[in-house]
Amino acid sequence: MPVHPRLLKAARVLLDWTQQKLADKAGVSLTVVHRLEAGYSIRASSWFRIQDALESGGVVFIDATGDAGYGVRIDAPLPEPFQGKINN
Repeated sequence: MPVHPRLLKAARVLLDWTQQKLADKAGVSLTVVHRLEAGYSIRASSWFRIQDALESGGVVFIDATGDAGYGVRIDAPLPEPFQGKINN
């Protein structure tokens, strides 16, 4: 089942991927990624290629259950949050 575009965008951000990187990994054009994230229609085959690329990158889409809504989580190592020291 296709995942909502907002969850797809959230997954891309969790992976720290640019729209171009997602387009490259999914084998679609950058315009297709732009259109999907902006809420415009795209071909179902492109939608699923984007979703598959994100899942291959390590995200898991979560169905709504009971009191909990839909979501996305990362099932891959997270990068270090800071490249240098944390300044106080």
